[in-house]
Amino acid sequence: MPGRAFRRVTTIDPIAPVIGPRGVRILGETAEFIPPDRERRILEYIGGRPPNPPNELIRVGERAWTRQGQQWLEGSHWMDQYIPPSGVARVQTLFECLGTVVFEGKPYAGYRTGDAQRDVVVTVDKIGQKQDLAKLRQELRLWRTILVDWETGLPAYQIVAGANQLDSPWWKMHYTYPRDVTIEPPAQ
Repeated sequence: MPGRAFRRVTTIDPIAPVIGPRGVRILGETAEFIPPDRERRILEYIGGRPPNPPNELIRVGERAWTRQGQQWLEGSHWMDQYIPPSGVARVQTLFECLGTVVFEGKPYAGYRTGDAQRDVVVTVDKIGQKQDLAKLRQELRLWRTILVDWETGLPAYQIVAGANQLDSPWWKMHYTYPRDVTIEPPAQ
C-alpha cells in the first residue's frame, strides 16, 4: 500500500550467525518504514565487552545517519551493508502456496520458498548411504514462510525456519501497520 507506514520487528535465534557493524552478533531489529524513502532501524546486539548498546540508523531520501552514543554521524555507505536482510524476495523467487497456516493461534494464508536460503552446515560422523545424507540435508534446509493476514491481505509474519518448524524459527519478522510512525532527520 503506497505511502502506508509499517513496522517490522525481527527476532533472531542466538545460534544464527548474524554479525553487525561492530563485529558482534545481532539479536534483533526494529525497523520502521514510510514508503517510498524513509526508514529507521534499531539493531540490538548479543554480548560484547563492554555490552554493546543498540545501533540506530535513519534514512530520509538520499541522506542517512547512524547514532554513535549520543552523536549522530551522516553517511550512507554503511547502511545497507550491515543490517539484517529485509527478506524481500527477488522477482524470480517462486513461492509454494501452503493454504491456511495457524501460527500463534491465528490462521493466515501461508506461502513458502526455499530460494535464497542456505542449507545448515553440520558435521556428521557416519552416514550410511547417500539417501540418508539427502534426507538429512532436506530436513536441515531453511525455508522462508510468509504469513498473510486473511482480513487485510497484508503480510503479518516472515519466518525462516526448518521444514515444519515454524514454532522454532531462526528468524521471525513480525509486521504491523501503525498510523503513528514518523521518521525525521535527527536533531543535530
